[in-house]
Amino acid sequence: MKRRTVVAIAALVALAALGALIIGTVDPVPGAAQALIAVVALGVPLAILLLRPGAPVAARDAKAALRELVRAQWRLEARTRALDDPRPIPVEWHAHGRPVGDPVAWFRALRPRRLIITGGAGTGKTTLAVQLLLGLVETAAEGEPVPVMLSLADWLSSGHQDLTGWLADRVAAYYPGLRAPQFGDDAPGLLARGGHLLPVLDGLDELPAAARAEVVRRLNSGLGEEGQVIVTSRRTAYDEAVSRGRGLTGAAVIAPQALTPQVAADYLRSCLPGDGSHDWVEALRARASPGLAAVAETPLGLWLIRTVHAERAPDPSATEPELWQHLLDRVVPALMAGRRVRWTPEAATRWLGTLASHQDVSRWRVAARLATPAERRLLSPAAGLLRVLVLSRLAAAGRLPLRLLPFLEDMHRLGVLRAIGPLYQFRHERLRAHLRSSGQERP
Repeated sequence: MKRRTVVAIAALVALAALGALIIGTVDPVPGAAQALIAVVALGVPLAILLLRPGAPVAARDAKAALRELVRAQWRLEARTRALDDPRPIPVEWHAHGRPVGDPVAWFRALRPRRLIITGGAGTGKTTLAVQLLLGLVETAAEGEPVPVMLSLADWLSSGHQDLTGWLADRVAAYYPGLRAPQFGDDAPGLLARGGHLLPVLDGLDELPAAARAEVVRRLNSGLGEEGQVIVTSRRTAYDEAVSRGRGLTGAAVIAPQALTPQVAADYLRSCLPGDGSHDWVEALRARASPGLAAVAETPLGLWLIRTVHAERAPDPSATEPELWQHLLDRVVPALMAGRRVRWTPEAATRWLGTLASHQDVSRWRVAARLATPAERRLLSPAAGLLRVLVLSRLAAAGRLPLRLLPFLEDMHRLGVLRAIGPLYQFRHERLRAHLRSSGQERP
């Protein structure tokens, strides 16, 4: 029972008891007993009211707790993604043709603090968003909001029209610890309405074209004058959204510079095994392999090269398209090699091809989206039974594992998927597109 309900009931009991004592409608009792009844009747609701935290105290404590939860969550996610192993890929970000330097300090200097992180496929947009989130949490100043990372695709499917309601709903779902009594009845709502949250919104470019403009409109409506936000998007998608309506009011826009062969070679030298021959890295530095140099211009390409060719050299004569195809075909087996996993690389690749048709992945969403019309008609009132039936049918057909959740957890641990709350997403849209097309080609 919520505290407000408890207080209301206690107050009614107190009034009834006092009234009965005053008008004499209760059986006569000794004076000491009457005094005790009066003390209890007045003291119980008063004690509850005094023990209940005030809104400012509850908001302060809930905000501090949320900050610690976010810090722990994204420290683990950064380790899972190997963002600092052995060091971050050295992408240089520019705004208005000038380098931004330290992104965290640069963001804090913005007025208002609103940022669009743009770039092409695999250029490190989401990685920078994670690094910004962690930097802001680790060095938080008094009064700064807590950054919370969410998927924009989830906003559209949630049914919420306003930003505040959606933020409160998702914070409540993703961080259930905030429901503890010491934080009051509605800590997530209190934080969202009070401007204590900094939404870090990933994937504007992954929405349908018309929806992008609608999201920007909702943000402009919901942020108010001082509201802060970070959004990731491909530049062409954001520009198209602006052309359909207007841009995000007061937002700065940054874009990455391509990695040079020298920077890419230095990075690979720092993280490849030191006991092997890596002459091909020096060929990359010297631009002797144009295809390799082109792929290594992006963080995604560099990660693929490092993952697939840690032990053996890539073909220096491969063209850029040939090298991309080769790397995307082999990255899942390479990630699984030498790791304790319960699945074969062939099965994992096939199952990922099924999942790649969805932006946000979870057991219930996959089952709902892949159910046949007949299954929905027969079993729509029994959602749990529908989920079991659909997933069992897909497992029998070899399209998904019978135990989907452990598989998702393994793919997250290996770095194929990323986790945002209870949802999983492919870390790289280019890999998702490749797996989706490969899955469609299979009989």
